Amino acid sequence: PAAKLMRRIGARPVFLGSCALLFAAGLSGMQAMHTSDFALLVLAHVLLGAYVACAGFYRFVAADHLPPRLQPRAISLVVAGGIVAAISGPALASWLSEWSRGEPSSWTYAAFMPLSALAFLLVMSWSPGQPEHASPRLGGAPSMRAHGPTVMLAIGSGSVAYLLMNLLM
Repeated sequence: PAAKLMRRIGARPVFLGSCALLFAAGLSGMQAMHTSDFALLVLAHVLLGAYVACAGFYRFVAADHLPPRLQPRAISLVVAGGIVAAISGPALASWLSEWSRGEPSSWTYAAFMPLSALAFLLVMSWSPGQPEHASPRLGGAPSMRAHGPTVMLAIGSGSVAYLLMNLLM
């Protein structure tokens, strides 16, 4: 759905909207923890999941607007940012837990809000220009069935790997 929306209205509006989703996830998650509202907590995680689904496209869009020789570096930097987030996120959550003493989980959700503002500012400062090449990732690609069972196997195994990673985390 994110790719279809990017094809229709562009990557920047989708990324900006996803920042709003992250902000709403933080706000609703924090409120859910304060009121012990499970349905609101589920909504917070649906919104968070929608943000993460959109953020997964950062590396593709970053590469689409660069000359081919710079694309691997751009993708590497975006992926490295994910690694930094994977390390700093739990550290931030731990620090907030120690700092707040009373309701540590609500402060963890509250941290989504300034992080969404930071992401919003970064997306606003991005000036994409024209893509260096037509992007098969965001438009004009043949259907997955046209690629055969190998692609479907890769997608399936990647999905299972992410599922297992999330369960373990």
